[in-house]
Amino acid sequence: MSLRPPDGDDRTAFVPVLLANLLPLPGVVWLEWEPTVLVFVYGLEVLLSLLLASVKALFAQRRPPSDRESGVLTLSDSRLAEKRGSVQPVAWLPPIFIRNVPFALVVLYVTPLYGLFFGLFLLAIADVGPELLSTSVLASVGALFVGQLVELDGQYRRRRQYERVSPYAAVETAARQVFVLIFVVGTLGVALGSTGMLVFVVGLKLLVEWAAHRTNRADDEPSRFIAWFAGPSEPDDSEASVRVPSAAPTGRVRPDRSAVVRNALFRAATRGVGYLPIAGLVWAPVVLSLAGLLESSPVVPLGVVALVVLIAAAVGVQVVVYFLVYGTLEYQRRGEHLVAYDWLVEEPQWSTRVEDLRDVTMANDRFTDRLLGTRTIQTTTRDEPERNRLLGPFADPGRAVDALELPLEAVALEPMDRRLAVGAATLVGVAILSIVVTTVAPGMPDAASTVAGLAAFVLVVIALGLWHQAFPDGE
Repeated sequence: MSLRPPDGDDRTAFVPVLLANLLPLPGVVWLEWEPTVLVFVYGLEVLLSLLLASVKALFAQRRPPSDRESGVLTLSDSRLAEKRGSVQPVAWLPPIFIRNVPFALVVLYVTPLYGLFFGLFLLAIADVGPELLSTSVLASVGALFVGQLVELDGQYRRRRQYERVSPYAAVETAARQVFVLIFVVGTLGVALGSTGMLVFVVGLKLLVEWAAHRTNRADDEPSRFIAWFAGPSEPDDSEASVRVPSAAPTGRVRPDRSAVVRNALFRAATRGVGYLPIAGLVWAPVVLSLAGLLESSPVVPLGVVALVVLIAAAVGVQVVVYFLVYGTLEYQRRGEHLVAYDWLVEEPQWSTRVEDLRDVTMANDRFTDRLLGTRTIQTTTRDEPERNRLLGPFADPGRAVDALELPLEAVALEPMDRRLAVGAATLVGVAILSIVVTTVAPGMPDAASTVAGLAAFVLVVIALGLWHQAFPDGE
C-alpha cells in the first residue's frame, strides 16, 4: 500500500487550522485580554487535540509497530493490541479496529494529567479569575476546536489519511507535541511570565501545526526536527494471515461470559489497589488547595464524587478491554488444529496444531475460578516466538477438554494458602482505612496524610506479594 497521500493540492488544508490558531489574538488587541487568558485558550485547545488524537487512533488502519517503547507513550503489554479484525458501526465512517482501542485509551489516561499540570501552572504564573470562563474566551476555544474538527474531517477522513497511519503514530504525534509544550512551560513558564509565555505558546503552537502539515505532503521531505514533531515513522504493516483448516469444526466451546466479566472486575480491582495510595497523595492536596483558593466548602465533597466517578470509569474501561480480549473468543477443534475464532469481528485470531501445544494445565492462580467454580486452561504454543495462551474460563471444563480433545486429564485445582490470602486482604483494608481517616478527619495535618499515603503504598506492595504467594503457581 502506498504511503503517498491522494493526488491533489493539499496546501489549503492548513488554512482552517492557521486561522483558528490566530483567531484568539484579536481578544488581546480589542478585548484587552490578559496574556494569561490566551495561554489558557491555547492550553485548553491542546487538551482537546489530545481527545481528537484518541478518536484518530480508533480508525488508523496500519498495524502498530512492535517497538512501542522508544516514544513518549509506551504500550508494550496489551493483548488487545494484537487483536485481528474490525467493526464498522455506521457506513459513512471507516471501520474501527479493535487492536486500536488500547492506544485510544492511553491518551484518555494522559489527558487528565495534562489538565492538572496546566491548571497548576496557570495558578503559579498569574491570578486566575472568572474571566477565563467568559463568553468570548469560550468562543475562542470553540473556534480552535472547530478548526481541528474541520482538519480531522477533511484531511483525515475525506482524504483517507487514516489508511497511512498506525494508532501508535496517531497518539504519539499528539503526545510529543504536548510533551514539548509541558517541558518548556514547566522549565521556563514562571521565569518568562505571562507575556513571555504568550509569545512562546503562540509560536510553538503554529510550529507544531505546521510540522504536522508538512510531513503529510507528498512533495516534501521534512527535516529531522520537523519529522520528530509530526510523529514516528511507519514500518511495513504486512501481516501473515492465520492459516485455518478448511475442515468444519468437530468441537467448539465458548468461555463463560459472566465469569469473564467477574474475572475482569477482580483483576481491575487488584491492580487498582496499588494505585490508590498514589492517587490519594495527588488528590488530597489538589482538592484541599482548590477548596482554599475558591473558599468553597462543596469542593471537597465534589472532589470525592469526582474521584469515585473516575475510579468507576477506569474499572469499567478495564472490564471492557478484558472482555474484548477473552470474552469474544470461540475455541474450535478443526482436524488436528486448535483455532481461536473471534465471533465479534468474525475473524480467526490464532491457530496451532494440538500436538504442538506444550504444558497444557489448569491455571491455579485465578481467584475467580476458585470462587465461581470455573476453570481456565493455560498452555504454550510453538509460535515464533513461543506464546503463553489462556483458554476460558469455562463453566464446564470437562466438556471443554473433551470438545477440543486437549491432552489434559485432571481439571481440579491445587489448594491455595488461605492464611496468606487473608493476611493480604487485611493489609489492603488497613491501607485503605488509613487513607480515608487521614483525608476526611477534621484538623488532620498535611504531614499525617503524606505519611499515611506512603505507609499505605508499602502495605499494598507487601499485600500483593503475599497474595501471589498464596497460590500454588505464585512466585
